[in-house]
Amino acid sequence: MSARTFHVLQGYSAAGIFHQALPSLSNQMLVHDDVLSCGPLPPFESPAQWAQLRGKYWEEVAPGEELPSEFNREFVEALLSVNDSDSVVFWVGMGAAEQLMLAFGAHLLRVAGSKAKIQVVQFTRIAATDFEVWGLG
Repeated sequence: MSARTFHVLQGYSAAGIFHQALPSLSNQMLVHDDVLSCGPLPPFESPAQWAQLRGKYWEEVAPGEELPSEFNREFVEALLSVNDSDSVVFWVGMGAAEQLMLAFGAHLLRVAGSKAKIQVVQFTRIAATDFEVWGLG
């Protein structure tokens, strides 16, 4: 199997911006749609356990919102399936949600025993300003 590169982004807003800026890489994008800076973060046991717990939390916070029954499970399973020859690029700002997504992604790769190459594209400030970048989306 040939090496793949995955580009990991926090939320669909950031993914939409990424798609507009780098359309040729859109098919390599993984979107983490869970804001980990909100709600419980118990020890990870399995994709099913994590998706169920986090989905239940968001259902309680936003009743009536249409959440997938397997909340964010596709993202978790995709990272758990990364091969040793693959690369994972995390695109993050300085906000808690994106920093926690980075830590969680690295943890998932460790749980999977993956030796994939990890790269981080960290945005901190908007050029020539004092504005800090908290999120990409």
